[in-house]
Amino acid sequence: MAVTSNVVTQGSMGTNLGTALTGISVRDRSTKEGRNDPNVPGSKVFVVGYEGDRDSLNPHNWSYGTRIWATVNIAFIGGIVGVASSVDSAALVQASEDFGVSEVVESLATGLFWSRSGPMCGGQSPMERVYAFPVFANAAFMGPIFGPVVGGFIGEFSLVSWRWTEWITLILSGLILASFVFVQPETYAPILLKWKAAHLRSLTGDERYRAEVEIREDNIWLPLRTALYRPFILTFQEPVIMLLALYLTVIYIILFTFLNGEGLTGLSFIGISIGLCLASLLVPFIYRFAKNDLAKIKAEGCTRLPPEFRLWFAMLGAPAIPISLFWMGWTARPSVSYWSPLIASVLFGYGILGVFISSYQYIIDSYETYSASALASVTLIRYVAAGGSVEYAIPFYTNVGVPWTCTILGAISALCVPLRYLFFAFGPRIRKRSKYAFI
Repeated sequence: MAVTSNVVTQGSMGTNLGTALTGISVRDRSTKEGRNDPNVPGSKVFVVGYEGDRDSLNPHNWSYGTRIWATVNIAFIGGIVGVASSVDSAALVQASEDFGVSEVVESLATGLFWSRSGPMCGGQSPMERVYAFPVFANAAFMGPIFGPVVGGFIGEFSLVSWRWTEWITLILSGLILASFVFVQPETYAPILLKWKAAHLRSLTGDERYRAEVEIREDNIWLPLRTALYRPFILTFQEPVIMLLALYLTVIYIILFTFLNGEGLTGLSFIGISIGLCLASLLVPFIYRFAKNDLAKIKAEGCTRLPPEFRLWFAMLGAPAIPISLFWMGWTARPSVSYWSPLIASVLFGYGILGVFISSYQYIIDSYETYSASALASVTLIRYVAAGGSVEYAIPFYTNVGVPWTCTILGAISALCVPLRYLFFAFGPRIRKRSKYAFI
């Protein structure tokens, strides 16, 4: 902690001490903020904030190394959740024989896990998210893709039990948890400022130093109740959220119906991971595009890019999904080289990452304050639906056949492709009619 007497004033006022400390605003307390609290003297409250735009306490001003590590460390959590959710799918045969149940019943383990999974995202600025969010997106997809690769070989390796799919996942989870607990820095601004206020109270003995989060004394049940019902309200009242949730659900259903392979078969998922990497190569170009557009917008007097800018990833990637499924479905046969459907899977990985990045960032930019509730709804819908798809994947491919199954899934995904272009053209008009969206 810096010594408070060495901090330069940047506009705080109200008391002598207030003019000696940066980032402190002084104002009257209301009754709701503890005005009648006998432990807090006076009618003023010293609201603790950051010391300007360059405050070293602000995570946005940390070194690149610290910010990159904090981002990657959280991405590891998303990755290991994906591994844990898919690694059993590659050992279905061994596990079902061990428990004496059918493969469909055993796949319940994968389905139930997926229905509980969820994404993690950080609090980066809009420009930082151009680079940061693809890190989370890659981790979210790489996990379930590499799970079957690892699990397939463990399942076929005669010297170890198929249960090592779980033990290896547990070991990796423990290492990531230890890294998170002991190394990951706190990045949530209200908590950081709360710690700062507590430090100032301990230095001065003055209980009037409070962070904004300490001043608000809301009933805990009010925000909890809001957090529970608002996602459903947004889903049914906002066509953007409803349609994006539908599109992501279709993509995740397609991905999770693939989770059925063992041994060398699991290596086929590597093609999807290559596609994810190819889509990631677009990030520097999108960032340069964003930087140039933002400069033009600022010259016109505005301060931010429109949410529709986030749709470029999807507009470049969405058509690849139905193309890859038609290609994969009608070339996955003994008379055609296996390299053909594997190349098609690269195109599939390229498309799903672009759609995922665009969908989440478009919702974040469009709904700002309400984006957490909107993303909660989208996540719940797609994981519950996709988790259930694991149960009918085996009968679906067995009874309908690979060509027609992929054709059906490709046709459904093709119907969703125009959504991105419609949002790009009519997004501002749609947001003007919403009471939750940013205009």
